[in-house]
Amino acid sequence: MGCGSSSTEVSKPGKRDTVFGVFEVKLVEAHIQHLTSSFSTMDPYVVVKFSNQVFKGEVAKKGGTNPKFNDKNTFFVNSLYKHLGRTLEVELMDSNIGSDDVIGYGIIDLDPYLNSLQMGSPNTDIKAMKTEANSEGSLPKK
Repeated sequence: MGCGSSSTEVSKPGKRDTVFGVFEVKLVEAHIQHLTSSFSTMDPYVVVKFSNQVFKGEVAKKGGTNPKFNDKNTFFVNSLYKHLGRTLEVELMDSNIGSDDVIGYGIIDLDPYLNSLQMGSPNTDIKAMKTEANSEGSLPKK
C-alpha cells in the first residue's frame, strides 16, 4: 500500500506481531498558504504514515486554502517494526488528474512519548499531546 493507493484500510498486525498499543489520528483542517493549482480550486487530502502503516484521507473537493476534513484513523504501535521508526509523517496533497501535487509535509517524532508510556512514566499523557508543524498550525511548503 503506497501513497497513490485509494484504500483507507490499515493492515492489522499478524499473530507474531507484538502490539504495544494503538493511537488515533484525527484530521480536522488545514490552512494552506500557497496555491498549487492556478487554473482550478485545490482539492486537498492528507496522507499519514506511521511505521509500516499508511492512511489516505478523503479528498476535500474544492476545499481551497482552508479545507475541512472529517477523517480519523487508528494506528498500531508495534515493537517488531520499531526499526522502521516511530515517527508520524503527514503529507498534505492536492488531488489532480494525472499526478497529485505535494502542498506540504511534517514529521512528528513519537519515540519520546511512546518510550515514556512503555516505561510507565506517570508524567506523560499522550492524550494531551498536541503537535503542530509550526506556530500557525500549517505544514511547511515543500
